[in-house]
Amino acid sequence: MRQLLVHILIAFSLVFSACTMQAPAMQSASPTPEAPTATATIEPPTATLTPAPTDTPTEQPTSTATLIPSDTPSPTATATATRTPLPPPTLTFTPSPRPEAPVFPQTIMHPYDSNDFRKELAELVSFNQKFVASLQDLVNNGGTGSCNNFYSYRNELIVSQAGYNDVPDVAYNAYYQYRVLVHEAVGLVGPITAVCDAGGGTITIEQDLAIIAGLTSVIGRAQLVQAEAAALP
Repeated sequence: MRQLLVHILIAFSLVFSACTMQAPAMQSASPTPEAPTATATIEPPTATLTPAPTDTPTEQPTSTATLIPSDTPSPTATATATRTPLPPPTLTFTPSPRPEAPVFPQTIMHPYDSNDFRKELAELVSFNQKFVASLQDLVNNGGTGSCNNFYSYRNELIVSQAGYNDVPDVAYNAYYQYRVLVHEAVGLVGPITAVCDAGGGTITIEQDLAIIAGLTSVIGRAQLVQAEAAALP
């Protein structure tokens, strides 16, 4: 629109300039009426059709289906695991198995009785004291021992020194030591057993002294077991 007005103004200026530059009219003898003054005529501008803005349809938002959340069940309370402290470990006493008390196949077995057990301990001490005394006499004075007397002593150890069934725990230590001492005594007189089983013979003084020392130790330890057994119910 602005460009159109500029063009009209330029055209108007050109017309106006052309009118003012015309040569003056020639004089004649007879007066002529004055020529009409040129008047610039401004033609109205040609109407220019300016396209009116067309209505541009404005896009209306389309209806969008809105999902309405359905009723969602509320989360249920979940039980939280609670750490329960463990109780302190309970001290338990597991008794170790009792060692098997040694007995000979020929040993007479008795039901356990504390009084009978004390009697057997006294006999173990007594028989060994007598045998040691007789052996010491042979070493000191010389002479010949009797295999019959020896077999009587040995038979007392192997057969007559009783073993016991169902020994209570309170008496088992004393009973176990008693049986160990019986077997130790039988082992100590092994050299004499070998000579007598062969029909007779001799043993050295060194062997006699070793037997005496060993049996003296057996007697001393048997007396300690006697003291322990004396306190048994």
